[in-house]
Amino acid sequence: MTSNISNNDNNRLSTLLSWCSENNIRIDPNIHLVQDEINGRISVWSKDTPIESYPVTLVTIPKSAVLSVRSCVLAGQIPIAHYGHKAHLALSLALYSEILLGPDSRFFGYIQSLPLRGVEIALFWGSDDYYDNNDKDQDLGDQHHTHHSQRIQDQDQRTQAHHEECTRDHHRHKDHNERENKDRKLAYLWSKGTEIEKELWVDEDGRKKNLLEEIRTYYFCIAEPLLRLSNLSGPFSSRRRPGRPLERREEKKSDEERQGGDELGQERRGEAEEGDELGEERYSLKGFMKAYSLVSSRAFLVDAYHGLAMVPIADAFNHVQDNHVHLESDFDVCVTCGSVGRCEHDEDDDMLLDSSSSDEIHDGPPVLSNEEEEDGEENTCEMVSNVPIPPHSEIFNTYGDKLTNAQLLVRYGFMLDGNENDVVRFEVDELPLPLSNGEEERRKFRMFYEEMIRSWSWDAQWTESELVYNPSSSMVLAINADAKVTHHLWVWCALVAIGRNGKWEDDLSAEGALGLMTELAEKVIYLEREIAGGRTENNGSGSEDNDDYGKAAEAMEEDGADGEDGTGPGNSRTVLADLVRTLAGLCRARSKQLGSCAEEALDQLESGMAQTRLAMMEVVGERSLLESCLSVWEELTAA
Repeated sequence: MTSNISNNDNNRLSTLLSWCSENNIRIDPNIHLVQDEINGRISVWSKDTPIESYPVTLVTIPKSAVLSVRSCVLAGQIPIAHYGHKAHLALSLALYSEILLGPDSRFFGYIQSLPLRGVEIALFWGSDDYYDNNDKDQDLGDQHHTHHSQRIQDQDQRTQAHHEECTRDHHRHKDHNERENKDRKLAYLWSKGTEIEKELWVDEDGRKKNLLEEIRTYYFCIAEPLLRLSNLSGPFSSRRRPGRPLERREEKKSDEERQGGDELGQERRGEAEEGDELGEERYSLKGFMKAYSLVSSRAFLVDAYHGLAMVPIADAFNHVQDNHVHLESDFDVCVTCGSVGRCEHDEDDDMLLDSSSSDEIHDGPPVLSNEEEEDGEENTCEMVSNVPIPPHSEIFNTYGDKLTNAQLLVRYGFMLDGNENDVVRFEVDELPLPLSNGEEERRKFRMFYEEMIRSWSWDAQWTESELVYNPSSSMVLAINADAKVTHHLWVWCALVAIGRNGKWEDDLSAEGALGLMTELAEKVIYLEREIAGGRTENNGSGSEDNDDYGKAAEAMEEDGADGEDGTGPGNSRTVLADLVRTLAGLCRARSKQLGSCAEEALDQLESGMAQTRLAMMEVVGERSLLESCLSVWEELTAA
């Protein structure tokens, strides 16, 4: 497969491949990299020959070629974080430090192939720091226009027609920036009240933290001071790193290259002058955010030494849920030097290492021990196939098989049609109480609820239900893409309905509540079967009611007062109706938080508003999910 790409894009791809060869990255001859003719982004495709057998290693990347806090120019200075959002921030600083070095970076061949403007992730839709009509984009546009105007005045061969064309280019650039800013701001407004907004918060150290505030705080408290002290003031810094691969790279240059400069380096300098957004003249919060967007959308967890890292070529595989390949890496390596085999740090647990050894932070890629070299044991990351791959097709990885569209938008900048992982989540503070919404009442009710979740083992019985499911993820108070509510959300609503129809406060024992919920759950299953039987009655395949469920349903149909212990809910159908009203109230309240008339607005949206379109599609999807949930539960009470 070929693409009509510019010479500059061809240079970027060829430079990347040359860099891969120099760093011993091996690419299977049956696959190749393709650069998109519109946006210049790289993807991985199969060639003429199908790759039918599997597993097959398609790409091998030595860990010495991955970019991490351990291998960047600031290795040993960036605070190490092994997991969570702090790991993303640390790697963003590592990547940004190499970006600022420009051609002097030993990772330059890889970095120059990345999207120059960062990645359009929903996390930054509402950020004035990331998008601003008066930011450097606009300044660079003005400088570009002034630069050409000065050339026209200084050089007679520049004609007035060319001057006018430069002016038109400048205005087109300005209009484009203004449209993009409008697009992002509208997208941010539409994302209010959606799952996208929930994804802008991270739960760390037992409390909710705003991602944008975390990024700003990290930059001003850690990144900027470190960049200032390290004298990394621009993309083409003259700073040299003693003993690093950069010096060896300089030695290989010919006299002509030393005098005239690397041709690609000259092109990149020109790009920076004309608005390369990663090529900041000086470090900035915006530049750091651009690096963060690349980390968010491309990084892999490599091993116990590197942690989160940028893995060249592996990050060129795009995402689908039914993926062709996956990343394999030996995670259990030496945390001090990264060795995959035995090394000098393999001591008995009861022996203390010398302080000079244990405190040493290695600057640069890990060095393989002699034992590894003799045994031929490679310390690599590998992209390995897990299904047959047809010829002339794009080869996909997966960034996570449980990611919702909101998560994909915030972290990666895209969404999938019909994503089966989509959910609408609820926070505890959004859920109703049976009596009042006071803080003490909520605390007591939540404690009772948590006791019911621990004590009631009915969750496994929901396998027969089309309305309730037992979640396998942390999203426990939610409605999924099939309009099913989680076991946990159902229990909350059931307890609210029981409490509203009987004695609550301290009079309802845990044992009594468990019995009532079991009866109510059996009633739900019974009515589901009734509805399903009615749907299939005409074709002779009606369901046969289970005796236990039938007896339970008949018993619950009896009107009457509370049970002998005074804790009963009365008429079960009344309680079930109250449960449905509680769920309906949640669905309607969430729908009100979403933008109205999203479908109509989507049909009328002007072209070029890509981010707004994505936000509107999320709104439409969530509304549809909530309406479906409301519909099926109302059908249950009408049965």
